[in-house]
Amino acid sequence: MNELDERLQTLERQEQSLVFEKFSQEDAVAIGLKMFEKAKAEGCNIAIHISLNRRDVFHLSMDGCTPDNDVWLRKKENMVYRFLQSSYRTVSFCERMRADLFEFYGLDAGEYAGAGGGFPITVSGAGCVGAVCCGGMMPYQDHQMIVDVLTEYLEAGA
Repeated sequence: MNELDERLQTLERQEQSLVFEKFSQEDAVAIGLKMFEKAKAEGCNIAIHISLNRRDVFHLSMDGCTPDNDVWLRKKENMVYRFLQSSYRTVSFCERMRADLFEFYGLDAGEYAGAGGGFPITVSGAGCVGAVCCGGMMPYQDHQMIVDVLTEYLEAGA
């Protein structure tokens, strides 16, 4: 198995394991603030966006971010809602297929991001109900920030 296949398996496992029993705006705020604190502790300036069924429930853009970060967050969110999986997984799948993401799926580059940093909020029995998005670092780091915080949050008994 090559590195790309391993990455795709890891991404799928992450999505299968990071599932909530329920998810509310209080969860969104708590997760967003945890991401903010983690970024601050690591010396990163990130933008964070969390939505439930396309309703914006948390947004924060740290010092050093620009309005362009907000544009990228929306594009990453669009990826999650379109494919019901992480943006990094969709991008990695196209990489494995040696296909251009935008041509393969007929996507508008002005509306979708070919980058990691968008992750589905999945509720058991309901499926994808929202998206957590992060921007400002390398795309794989944006993805990992989300995974780390969601893992910590769920392990704490959310």
